[in-house]
Amino acid sequence: MDKENRQKASTGTYRIRGVSRDVHRAAQLRAASQGITLRSVVLQALQAYGAGTWTPSDVPPASPTHGI
Repeated sequence: MDKENRQKASTGTYRIRGVSRDVHRAAQLRAASQGITLRSVVLQALQAYGAGTWTPSDVPPASPTHGI
């Protein structure tokens, strides 16, 4: 891991591989339109998953039928 990534990881910034720019941008735009941050969206999804109140479907994230 290079110095930049080590510094980011130590401060709690994480990168998720495999997220297309289109999916990232769409999520960012939707969050902004609702007055929340993308960070908040991810945290809520992780909390719901960890609590067992949400289970991801088997549909890949790029599918138009997938949603949280």
